[in-house]
Amino acid sequence: MAPRRQTPGQRTSATAWASWVNAALARRGWQQSDLIRAVGTDTDGKPVLSTSRVSQWCSGEQKASPDKAVAVAQALGENIGEALNAIGETKLAQAFRGAAPQPEAAAPPQGAFDPFLARLRASADPEMHKLADVYERDVSRVRRLVELELLELERKRQGLPAEKDGT
Repeated sequence: MAPRRQTPGQRTSATAWASWVNAALARRGWQQSDLIRAVGTDTDGKPVLSTSRVSQWCSGEQKASPDKAVAVAQALGENIGEALNAIGETKLAQAFRGAAPQPEAAAPPQGAFDPFLARLRASADPEMHKLADVYERDVSRVRRLVELELLELERKRQGLPAEKDGT
């Protein structure tokens, strides 16, 4: 199957996204695989991002969808508005203008934000550590779902069409 041809505008935003992602990865000292792990898994336990997709982003072959751009910005602790701007979503980016980066989304100190999680991590029982991992993944998934709902709500408020392609 032949690759889809990109319009000049699509190439420009794919290139801008590549520059943004590569710079953010470099600031953190991360590899693409680190980003994939940080964004996490879906409700079925599958990675949200694939190796090939992130590679396409970093090489400027393709840009992210708004929901993926938000997830990447949060995982990297970067400004969501800047990520959305890099993919050409200027109206959505304005909604997030000034949104503070959230570095804790990328690598929170274990238990730092949740006393329950801290108790699980403090236990000497390895089963409690497994439960803590499950708890963290579930909280992360719920946070992403809420953020995607917020993104969709902002799109509706601005009269933009609903996001159909989750790539």
